[in-house]
Amino acid sequence: METASCGSVLLVGDGDFSFTLALLKHGALYPAQVTTSNLETSETIQQHKLASNNMSELESIGACVLLEVDARELHTHSIVSQKLYSRIIFNFPLADRHNIKKNRALLADFFSSCSQILVPAGQVMVTLCKGQGGTPADQPQRSWHDSWQALAMAANAGFILADILPFEAAHFPEYHSVGFRFQDKSFDTEGSLIHVFEKADMVCVADSVIARGCAELGESTYSCSQYIAEKLKRNLLEEDNSPVRWLKAELEQTLGQCFCNTPLPCDNSQTVLPGHKSYISIKPSIDKSYTSEGVSSQQIGTELEANVEEGDALTEIKRQKDENNLLRKKKLAASPFAHGVDGVEDVKSHTSYYSESLLNQIIPENNESVYVLIKSCPKTEVAGDEEIGENEASNDTPMDSHTNGVLSNSDTQGSDQHIASCDKVFHHRTSLLENLTLVCSVFDDTSAVDTAGKAENSLYPKQIAELNVGHSVTVTGQCSSPQPIQPHILPVHHQLMFVHKLPHSCDGTLSSTDIPESAQLRTDDLEFESISSCLLSCLQNSIVFKEHSGLHICPSQCSHKFELEGKVEVKVVKDIYIKDRHTENVSQHVGFILKSSTQKSNNFLVLILHLDSIICHIRGIPDPRLLWSHSPKVLSQLEKFASLGFNVSSETPMSFDGSFPASRDQFQVVSLYPMKFVHDLSFWENSTSDGPFDEDELLEVIRYTAQDYVVKISLLDTYTEPESSRTSRCYRLHFQSHSMAFPYAVSWKLQSLIRIEVARRLGVVLR
Repeated sequence: METASCGSVLLVGDGDFSFTLALLKHGALYPAQVTTSNLETSETIQQHKLASNNMSELESIGACVLLEVDARELHTHSIVSQKLYSRIIFNFPLADRHNIKKNRALLADFFSSCSQILVPAGQVMVTLCKGQGGTPADQPQRSWHDSWQALAMAANAGFILADILPFEAAHFPEYHSVGFRFQDKSFDTEGSLIHVFEKADMVCVADSVIARGCAELGESTYSCSQYIAEKLKRNLLEEDNSPVRWLKAELEQTLGQCFCNTPLPCDNSQTVLPGHKSYISIKPSIDKSYTSEGVSSQQIGTELEANVEEGDALTEIKRQKDENNLLRKKKLAASPFAHGVDGVEDVKSHTSYYSESLLNQIIPENNESVYVLIKSCPKTEVAGDEEIGENEASNDTPMDSHTNGVLSNSDTQGSDQHIASCDKVFHHRTSLLENLTLVCSVFDDTSAVDTAGKAENSLYPKQIAELNVGHSVTVTGQCSSPQPIQPHILPVHHQLMFVHKLPHSCDGTLSSTDIPESAQLRTDDLEFESISSCLLSCLQNSIVFKEHSGLHICPSQCSHKFELEGKVEVKVVKDIYIKDRHTENVSQHVGFILKSSTQKSNNFLVLILHLDSIICHIRGIPDPRLLWSHSPKVLSQLEKFASLGFNVSSETPMSFDGSFPASRDQFQVVSLYPMKFVHDLSFWENSTSDGPFDEDELLEVIRYTAQDYVVKISLLDTYTEPESSRTSRCYRLHFQSHSMAFPYAVSWKLQSLIRIEVARRLGVVLR
């Protein structure tokens, strides 16, 4: 408050102008830049015995002193509204001593008025008595109905809370508070807090909802979920201001120095793979045949590779998904973190949960839990291609509850003439492990690499041959899979995959059958452990982890085995955790070390790192959603991290422990105590649906309707009506933004939009 300001400063409601005088005597502000005001008239101001002398002294040194200035109408005042201010200060506002509603209204109107006379980078400082603000900074924190809720009132006008500072009356000896019971009496200022607000973009609610979008990957265009389409338009691994890009570069350099590693070229076009299922599946269920109406998934998968109409293809996919939904929901209900209620938390179960959680992000339990993309093909030149192209992202195209928004104009006369049955079904890869077969082929005779059936933009044999690959390669890229809506989890993330060929893998000179099986296993295990230790040491000494935290590798508690297209077997062997930089405790699961073996008896060590989790941990970013933020306040920090990289500057002052000051290398929270809103969504399931309720569809509707502003959803209750056998579901939705102003009214509008869209897309009956 007493710091220097380069622009004009406005003080509002300064009772006897003693605070303005005290502020100027600090010397940080110049009188000419200060305008101070009061609601009193020239007659009523006389009730404050020191007011006249203070006004005269302020005017004599060049400050502007105004009376009859209403804090709720600053933007309409003839003098105050003539310029913009870099700082507006309101000390101890009071509308009514006993009426909290009136005090909230005063703050709401004040912030609304301030927003019109404040420079874009300006600050509004409001000092409130102990407990009045209603934030966690108040100790003890008052309940909602017993506080002024300054944060909520500010959000209505597009402000976020940037900082909270203690009000130290001793710093201003000339100041004495007045206004106790609206008299010339002082009140207790001990425990008072200065709330610093800044302008921010406000969460907007669109007038309409777009369910499907288009993503251009390589030379092809794909129709997919609008939520995924928006994410695919960006590539954080290539954006200059993205810290994910710099993390990727640093890790590739580190691995290259230790293992003569070769980074393989990879772009967003290689994230799309043929088929409607992930290439990797849990081994125990690999031979299981999921059927629907007598048709096996293997038969359907074969049919989908042929040219089929888009709507028919996705209908078959939905039928296959239905059989697995009930099993997945039962497992979710059994989770200790289901339904928003934490189970008993011990170290072992807690670690195991996060290990399973990250594993499920990287490898879905159900290999059909993918984001399906439909490749757009040239249309027959009949009746206007432009009109058909517009339908691709249209919301009015006929659709069923699963293929909503897909190009399938089956009810339109002559649609078979407009859309040739030549679209293909693809999916966005769930993990870089889906590319493992192709990556392993890099170590084989490159002239014999078979790319049939792979993504059309994958590495071609000629490209592989030009790389001069040694014993290890690295691939980085974007991956996605449907995930529950939870804090710290997004369906889209970035991975780094390091693949190292173990030295004693069969190279053709010696058959694996010539070596006793027990001896071969022991040798392989020793080699694997040796390379794992070397890998840990390499990463541990990298500047990424050395200056910010440490790594811990332990045997995996999840003894999962996976099979990749029936050709490559993969087993999770070790879990990788980041240690807390202050306590040295294991705090974040960030990856796995896996062992892979191919049909050619080649064995590989595979490292998978979750780049988003790593960068969020070492930079103190509270939520991965911030990595995708368009907020200027967030982007400026991410750009700073990208330019700073992970290098320790010798010119940077070090703390006593030799690390960076937190203000330099750690993310500074943009919005303190961001507003959180909870709304319930209750409905009767669609009685005409043949299969069980698909919760994945519900989550997808919420995502493309509300983007990432819904940070958590939990199932509160299900109820089956005995008479009609109808089933009701009640979900709780949590709304929040870490960087934008989020008023309650906006959350209510989003909730209403979600309700309408859920009813429209899923055919449910709202309650």
